[in-house]
Amino acid sequence: TDPEPLPAGHPLWDAKNAVITPHISGWFHLKDILEKIIDISVENLKRFKQGGELINIVDPKTGYRKS
Repeated sequence: TDPEPLPAGHPLWDAKNAVITPHISGWFHLKDILEKIIDISVENLKRFKQGGELINIVDPKTGYRKS
């Protein structure tokens, strides 16, 4: 969509013929994608437990991953 991320109040949020999904929506059936998600989750749990910096943190203001 343009703009992205889709702002609050945009007509697409209420469109009956549109489904708004994240970029990875629908790909969980692919083994490689699911394994990557699990790997990142496990790594983040380890980092969290050790008080380390997490990976793939999303900036809530932009909706994008922080660099």
